[in-house]
Parts: sequence; C-alpha cells; structure tokens
Amino acid sequence: MTTPTGLELVWANAGGTTDPGNAKYQLGWVAEIPTFQNFNHVLQALDKAKLSYAEADVYPWQDLIAYAVGAKVERADIRYTCITAHNDSAGTDPQDPTLDTTNSYWATGILLSAEANAVLSQEEGLKLDRINKRTSKTVWQGNDTTLNNESAVLALNTPTVADDNFLFANVQGKIVVVNVGTKTIPDGTTSLLPTVNTNAHHVFHEGNQPDVSQVTNALEKNPEDSVLYGRRDGNWVKVTATSISIAPPPPTIGNGAMWYNLEDGTTYVDIYDGDSSQWVPTSPPVVPINFNDTLIKSDGSNTARDLSARFADIVNIKDFGALGDNINDDESAFISARAALKSGAAAFIPVTGSNYIIGGVEDLSNMKTFSYGEVTFGTSSGSIAPIHTNLIP
Repeated sequence: MTTPTGLELVWANAGGTTDPGNAKYQLGWVAEIPTFQNFNHVLQALDKAKLSYAEADVYPWQDLIAYAVGAKVERADIRYTCITAHNDSAGTDPQDPTLDTTNSYWATGILLSAEANAVLSQEEGLKLDRINKRTSKTVWQGNDTTLNNESAVLALNTPTVADDNFLFANVQGKIVVVNVGTKTIPDGTTSLLPTVNTNAHHVFHEGNQPDVSQVTNALEKNPEDSVLYGRRDGNWVKVTATSISIAPPPPTIGNGAMWYNLEDGTTYVDIYDGDSSQWVPTSPPVVPINFNDTLIKSDGSNTARDLSARFADIVNIKDFGALGDNINDDESAFISARAALKSGAAAFIPVTGSNYIIGGVEDLSNMKTFSYGEVTFGTSSGSIAPIHTNLIP
C-alpha cells in the first residue's frame, strides 16, 4: 500500500528515462527524489482513509492488511466484523468479505464484549457478551442493554409487509405489548395505553396481577360471605336451596337452586334458558367455595349445619372405595365403612346396576346397611349368586 512502483526513474521531456548522475547534479540539475513520491503516496492514502472514516464511521476493507478479531470494515455497502484473525500477505483478495461465502473470516453481525476470547458467529446477529462482567447470578449488578426514555420502547418489526409488527414498552411503570399492524415508523398518534388502544395489552405477572375487567371471559371471585353461590348468566347467584338425593327435585324458575346427585356425585344448578328451567352440571364442576365453611339449613328445620357434618351423618360405602362393578372386590371398603359406623347406624349402599363383589374373608353379617333400591351382591370366586335385598343381614 505504501510502495508505489517506478520511483527510481526520472522522466525526461522526450519520454525517455536516465539517471542524471553526479555530474549533472553539480551543474544544477534537479531530479525528483523517490522519497518525495513515497511521501505523496502515503499522504494521499491517509487522506482517503480519513475521509472514508469521516463519511462512514468505518474503514473500507483493503487487501494486504492483517485484521484482528473484532475489526470492523465496510465492503460493498455492507459492514462486516472480523471473526477470525488473518494476514492477507499474499494479496489477490482471498479474504475479501464478499467472497467469504462460508463466513470463515467475516460476519455481518456485531460483537460487543469485555472478554478477550469472545467469539461471534454469523447466526448471532448483534451479540452482547458480558459487557460488564458480574459475579452474582441473582443480584442486580449491571445492565447489558439500557433503554432510557419517557416511554422506553423496543420495536419488533418484520420485513414482510403483510405481517404485524409489535412494540414492547415500559409505559408508566407497566410492561405493555402493542400490535401496531404493518407500521414500522412511529406515527405520533398510536397510544401505548391498553385503556385507550385495544391493540395494546398489559403483560401480567406475579407483581402485576389482572382484575376481572382486564381479562376477557374471566370470572370474578365469588362473594366470601359463607353463602353458597352458583353461576348463572355470567353472574354469581345465591343458592336458595340445596337438595341431596338420587332423584332430581323439580327445578324452579329463577330460584338458583342446586342439586347434588348422590348417584353420580355431580352438582347441578337450576338454569333458566328463557324457555324452561332445567338441571345443568355446574361448570366448573366444583363450586369455588369451601363446602366445609358453608352452612345449610334444610327446609322446615331451624338449625344450619356445614356440609361436612351433614355428609358424615350417613356412611356411604362408595366413600370408602367400593365400586360395585362386578369386577373389583369391595370387601375392604365394606370393612372400612363398618368401622366408621356409629353404634346402631347403617351404611348406605348406592345402586350401581351391577354387583358388589364380597370376597368372604371376613364376616360382615353384623353390618347394617340400607339402600333406596335393589342391591345385588356376589362373591370373588366368580360364582355370582345375586341377592336381591335392601339389607345385609
């Protein structure tokens, strides 16, 4: 770069070249000394380099230069970062960025790092590698990127014209995501506030939990007043009566009644659809309150009691694991239920439409039971001998 050729020659007016020699110098002949030409060439190269840096903030790539990792150059209007140190002493452009199709020496990304051994690959784009190295993984000791503005905004744009673009912003101390459609440049009118712009949305987290009005189709929390509630027409409705039975009671239009089906263990709500009142399984299937804290008073009675105490009045054989499916041995469930019975009490046996298998290992003849229908029993030996009874003797 600094050694132009042919500087040893003196160019005569006629086009020939000759060395004047000492005799001519003594007679006053002046010849251009090659050192002047070298200086002129170097100064011109430096001027061009400074002009290029002033115009583009980066030097153009040149042949015959040793580039270190991290060096930045411009070539064919594209900026490159050196990812492999090389010394192109042979010339002929073997490490020209435009010819480096495998990205062995150059990448179009940018590497910012405080680490001497940091590396960059073509796929990493803009890479911030331990800008301010920290010692803690859990304590805030520094930032990798800082956006400081009245509304700090990060734009996530795509070059596909038909695709939506998004903003990720800190708006009045809240994290917000805004869909700006196909816009890529701020228009000065798009609001970042979710309360104003339907395309702006809060980012909720443990420290910024939503309320019902901020989430579509969300259910507000049921009132906590020790009263049983059910959902109807998008609202919590007081349950004015609760029936626990196998056969459904007749629904009454608009009374918000609930019915717990002893046979399938499902709670139903009296729903009026505008034409008729009907029993519909609750959705969610469990009313979102603590039943143990709910006091229920039976029609005609004068004392309200919680449901757990009322259910404990009747020992249900299925509460102890009995299936009544003619396959599984239910004897252990009967034994456990018998142990839970109070003196003189009887266990309730729901009708299943199949047999309860009793293995016969233990004598259950002293266990009192009752049912609202015909219950069939068999033995685990496989020889099923149906017993149609409402009471095990």
